[in-house]
Amino acid sequence: MVIYLEYLLLENFITGGLLLFFTAKLAGDSPGPVRLIIGSAISGAGGLTIFIPVSGIAGGLLRIGLTALICAVVFGLKLNRLLKRTVLFLALTFLSGGAAMAFTLWRQIPAVTGNGALYTQPLTYGMLLCIAVPAFAVTYFFVRLVREKRTEKITRGRVCLTIKGQVYSFEALADSGNSLREPFTGKPAALIDSKGAVKLPFGPEDAEKGDDEELRRRFVLLPYKTVGTDKGVLKGIRTDCITFGDKEMKGAVLAFYEGDFGDFEVLLSREVLDEGII
Repeated sequence: MVIYLEYLLLENFITGGLLLFFTAKLAGDSPGPVRLIIGSAISGAGGLTIFIPVSGIAGGLLRIGLTALICAVVFGLKLNRLLKRTVLFLALTFLSGGAAMAFTLWRQIPAVTGNGALYTQPLTYGMLLCIAVPAFAVTYFFVRLVREKRTEKITRGRVCLTIKGQVYSFEALADSGNSLREPFTGKPAALIDSKGAVKLPFGPEDAEKGDDEELRRRFVLLPYKTVGTDKGVLKGIRTDCITFGDKEMKGAVLAFYEGDFGDFEVLLSREVLDEGII
């Protein structure tokens, strides 16, 4: 069977790019386009490993190492984060590959295996699309299902606010409708109600006009507008970080709300739901 190098590289580039995109979505990451392109290029070049005469454990370790390299380039070198992204990438690779193999079996397309790869007879672009579309559709719906289930689990819980090195804990709700951000830096903002604010040793007035110079430097004003007609300005304090489950938002703003949220004290921004899962 003849293997055309340009097609091999292009197919692996596209496939790797799509799998990296799905991995980022599932993990709640937003890697830049340059990182994605470089990762896809490494994935494309990784297709050349089919010509390396290794199999068994050595072949498996080679592919796992290549996957880890790709994920390190796209998602960073933090060990715990890298391990999780590598496992996700491999899982999605097996899922999409299994869906593609199922389609080739259903269509009874002749194929052979060798050196850890599956080879099919030359296919038309229409047939390749017929294989690729359902394979990645299965992967896409799997990603959506997992994200929805994970989102349901992280909507309520304890949140830790770190301000001037001190940690304060509150009952919190993550609300997809809260898109409040600090206008100059674009940092997400969480809202703390009146009963939660009394647990802090300072308030917005202390940050605005108090004697603590560091606290005054953290003071911010956040313009807001609700879905209805209400609009105005909220007083807030820039935190060291806000931690909720596995999500850490550094430099996020805590805005003071004069009302009462009921059985929770802090309303988190949609940032937690859109980006922060793993």
